[in-house]
Amino acid sequence: MQNTSSARERLCTALAVAWLAVFLFLALFFSSARPAPPPSFWVLALVGMLQGWVFQRDQLFAVLRSQWLLLGCALLTVLALFGSGAWLTLTRPAHFTMPLPPHIGMLLCIAPMAVMLSRRRGLQVTALVLAAVVLVHLVALPWEALSGEVFVAGAEALYPRDMPPLHFQAHGLAWQVYYFPGLMMASFYLAAGVIGEERQFGPWRFSARSWLAASLVWAAAIACLQSRSALAGALASTLLGAVALAHTRRPRLWLGLLAVGVVGAMVFAYLFSANKSSGALRAAYVALYFRHGFDAEWLWTGRGYTIFPALDMQVPGLQYLDHSHNDFAQVLFTWGIPGLAAYLAFWAALLRLVWQSWRQGRHWPALALLACAPSFYTDLGLHFHEKVSFLVVLAAMAVACATPPPLRRR
Repeated sequence: MQNTSSARERLCTALAVAWLAVFLFLALFFSSARPAPPPSFWVLALVGMLQGWVFQRDQLFAVLRSQWLLLGCALLTVLALFGSGAWLTLTRPAHFTMPLPPHIGMLLCIAPMAVMLSRRRGLQVTALVLAAVVLVHLVALPWEALSGEVFVAGAEALYPRDMPPLHFQAHGLAWQVYYFPGLMMASFYLAAGVIGEERQFGPWRFSARSWLAASLVWAAAIACLQSRSALAGALASTLLGAVALAHTRRPRLWLGLLAVGVVGAMVFAYLFSANKSSGALRAAYVALYFRHGFDAEWLWTGRGYTIFPALDMQVPGLQYLDHSHNDFAQVLFTWGIPGLAAYLAFWAALLRLVWQSWRQGRHWPALALLACAPSFYTDLGLHFHEKVSFLVVLAAMAVACATPPPLRRR
């Protein structure tokens, strides 16, 4: 009987790791520029739920009970976006171009992924994959920014931008620089949380000094993107993490953190002193998209998802930008009030989960979210494969780590 139980446990662990491997492959290999096959994440979510029902039913029920609000808001977001697309398909077939981007199906993967991650081996494998992504970019980003040669053969050419010692905007494994502040950028914070706070690989955990050193190295790599929002998020997470992990009143530590903040601000000002679009330009386009999003004709459906920019959305007298550069303005424009309301509810539930994790002494979900949050404000979010994969992995890992210990499978 014991052998049968042990064999079942090994099978459950193997299936969980296999499911996670498929998800991570789809999340990291495909992108906004190279979408995954449309049914991929929908099928993966269904398989994961069935797998959880058969092999980890108690854990699946625990996740559904404890995180019903987050999971319900994720489902509501998917339904609202699908409803908008379906209605436009029926009423405006000539206008409508695509029912739903394939990556939206990832939102349905939060529950099954949390169940798979509740097994220690699944969490360890995921952390190792994310750590490998970090190590690759610690080499790739400086190499690209200094040399101008893409790290991966066949990748899109780098944008030249000369701010010595950097000469190009690196993008690493991402298709382009603006896709990086999603799962790839967050990989450091997620892996660091599993290793240094959840202690899944041994008793060692992050101190304020070790966190400061490691996160500064990652922030230096992020600077090679020459992205304002990415660098601001990385520096903010570096400082907040060091403060949160500091258990001392020694003046030297706090003077060191002050110095890091000052130097970081100087580096930020230098890198973005020229050759970047102004805040006023982006604010004008955010206002334009919000204004047109509230047009009565499109208020309840939005204009529908398309991979092509809206060429008629221009601010007279200003440089043309091909989207709003703001996640929430673009969601309103694309999917209307129902889509935006559901998406905001999802964000509220996610922030609630992150706050609960912080109160439990788990700082990494907040640090990961803080690092990537500025790019949601200055660029797109729900429209990008990379951003949705980040939200899903963050939510699933936080849910798995917050599951009560008696219900967690080892």
